[in-house]
Amino acid sequence: MSINIKSSQDQPTPEEVELTKMLAQDRPTIEAAVKSFISLSCAKSLTTATPATPQQQILATGRRILKAVNAHTFPIHYTVDVIRPAKHSDAQQHRLKERQIVSQLWNALVESQQKPSKFLGRRSLRHAWKLLEAGEEEDEAWNEFGRLLFLDMEDEDVDNDAELIWAADGGDSELAKRRQRRKARATDNNTAGEEETQIVPA
Repeated sequence: MSINIKSSQDQPTPEEVELTKMLAQDRPTIEAAVKSFISLSCAKSLTTATPATPQQQILATGRRILKAVNAHTFPIHYTVDVIRPAKHSDAQQHRLKERQIVSQLWNALVESQQKPSKFLGRRSLRHAWKLLEAGEEEDEAWNEFGRLLFLDMEDEDVDNDAELIWAADGGDSELAKRRQRRKARATDNNTAGEEETQIVPA
């Protein structure tokens, strides 16, 4: 789907064009990520004797997240270009510009009766998440989805559930890393066991 946005200028700047393209191509979509989160959370609940969040509640929360996403519109002042004080760093100015483009894209989808969850991804949702109307009291599943949305982990030796939800490869790389870690731990345990059997008390 092609979405045209209009900035405060007649023609969008190269930065706006590039940001618009990047945000529109950000994958997986919000909807796909929510479905992955539901699957992951339900799978975890099956391996726990007393799951913190019942499966029915997880499913209900997933639906509530999508409903909140697709009902949301950004305030009008988010969609217009503003004079950014010189005290803002380049990174801060870039984030403000990205928020502006996200707001324009998001609101344009809603106005055209399209669902943002089907077209936008993680970077867009990060700008919207704290503005969403939870509708009901936030539950553990809602908060966990929000935690994973903003989780950035660089430790290769730690399981990262966010990668199972938001990675463009559908979590394949994360699963491969987990298999490799399990294999390495099994090898280490076998080696340790062999060393112990070789120690014979005098």
